[in-house]
Amino acid sequence: MKLQEIIDVIQKRHTNTSGNQITRLANRAMQDFCQKTEIYEESFSLTTTADLRWQDIPDRAIKIKYIDVDGEEAPMVVGEPNKRDNT
Repeated sequence: MKLQEIIDVIQKRHTNTSGNQITRLANRAMQDFCQKTEIYEESFSLTTTADLRWQDIPDRAIKIKYIDVDGEEAPMVVGEPNKRDNT
């Protein structure tokens, strides 16, 4: 189904809903579906702070598959660390 078909179907029942509003809602639903099913992947470049274990990442990040530092994959902690460190 194409976007215009979705707009037409919705506007038949909801005549006061604009095409732009339906498009925004359809895009949001598509992004949510793709993230939850892991169809959608995105990479982020971050500036990190030295000696700080916890770094800020974008809110839209769901899962970290790997960390690349200067072209090499960095080791990641798997499971719970032996000691809690919130720094």
